[in-house]
Amino acid sequence: MMAGRVGTWIVILCVVTENLFAALQFVSSQQLEHMSCVSGYWGANCTRPCGAGCDSRGCSQSDGTCQCRPRWESPLCQKCVSGYWGANCTRLCGAGCDSPGCSQNDGTCQCRPRWESPLCQNCSDGHYNMSNDCHNTCGEGCHNTCNKTDGTCQCQRGWQPPLCQDCADKYYNTPNGCVTCGEGCHDTCNIADGTCQCRPGWQPPLCQRCADNYYNVSNDCVTCGEGCNNTCSRTNRTCQCRPRWQPPLCDDCSDGHYNPSNDCQNTCGEGCNNTCNRTDGTCQCRPGWQAPLCQNCSDGHYNVSNDCQDTCGRGCHDTCSRTDGTCQCRTDWQPPLCQFMTSSRDDKEALSVAGPLAGTAVGCAIVFFILGVLAGLWLRRPRSHQPSAKLGSHDNISTNCDLATSSTMTRQAEHPGTTSSEDASDHSNNVYDELKARNDDSKATYTSLRFQNESKECAEPSDYINTRKCK
Repeated sequence: MMAGRVGTWIVILCVVTENLFAALQFVSSQQLEHMSCVSGYWGANCTRPCGAGCDSRGCSQSDGTCQCRPRWESPLCQKCVSGYWGANCTRLCGAGCDSPGCSQNDGTCQCRPRWESPLCQNCSDGHYNMSNDCHNTCGEGCHNTCNKTDGTCQCQRGWQPPLCQDCADKYYNTPNGCVTCGEGCHDTCNIADGTCQCRPGWQPPLCQRCADNYYNVSNDCVTCGEGCNNTCSRTNRTCQCRPRWQPPLCDDCSDGHYNPSNDCQNTCGEGCNNTCNRTDGTCQCRPGWQAPLCQNCSDGHYNVSNDCQDTCGRGCHDTCSRTDGTCQCRTDWQPPLCQFMTSSRDDKEALSVAGPLAGTAVGCAIVFFILGVLAGLWLRRPRSHQPSAKLGSHDNISTNCDLATSSTMTRQAEHPGTTSSEDASDHSNNVYDELKARNDDSKATYTSLRFQNESKECAEPSDYINTRKCK
């Protein structure tokens, strides 16, 4: 019962309140109809300004609505439409603002990723291309940052301008940036991994170092020495040589060997004066050896063990064997060396040589015999004990004796072997006659003269010339 009454009173109170509020509104509207605010204000007391975006006609006095200028939000034109800010709503909010709009006062907003706070009008550092919501990143090779509009920048070494996103020609990308392609690349290399086609001697796939059996010289790979036992150092080419090759590079034969194409198996000629050319084996030969290799005796010589000092036999038909001197002999020469003639030829040549020699010897003997006789007569010539002025001087007598002796010896030379007493007698008489003719009236003492005829002497000397024949 009591609860029913409380509910009735509540209903009555609500109806009275609603009627009172309606009466007040009616009274207010009636009063406003008889009131007007100054331009730019509205409200019951004209205390509320019209919106800043209302055009020149102002706003409604009752609710403040008006015709908005561009970029102002209707109906009150009190704030900028979404995306604009500033006193006149002329400034755009940043394209990177996360919310639809930005602060009407300063344009700040919450930026989306990759945009630069606080206005979100540009891409952040390292990004560019706002039309793509700053999703483009600056090139990896940019020296610093890039242009936030188009991404251009100053490239580091090895990067391709203008974006510096890829390596330049002859460079390839690594975690450490762009590095040069291998020195041995035939042209350029793959920008992604650096692989390329190698020049001869370089190690695939990057061609950055020399392959086995090659070494680097002035940025070019050349072969290791032909005589290397295995491979060589890639920096200085040294290696372990096979036998007969010259250390340390093993690119030439050692002393005393030649012909690299034959693994230096050829030895220099035994007759080389020093060593030989290591390519073809030529050298300067010692006497008796055959140029240019000096491996055999030259024509006309043989016997390598004797340094080719043995000469071929004089009777060889042409030349002889350079090993043992044997040859084809000419007629009358004795094989196999043809150094001596056969016996019949020897006898003939001995006679042909002995004849002239014997004649020469006989002639020389006769000359020496005559000279001996003359010398003996000269030494035995007598001297006068009592020289006579009429007879003449001793020199005259000696001269006469010499003349006589010379005459006699001349005849003996003309008739060798003839030494008769007649010759001796004539010789004595001739001398006497000559002396007598010179000293016709002289009785002076004469020097005794001796004449030797057939090894006999005359008798005892007398004061006069003895003209008798020697017995």
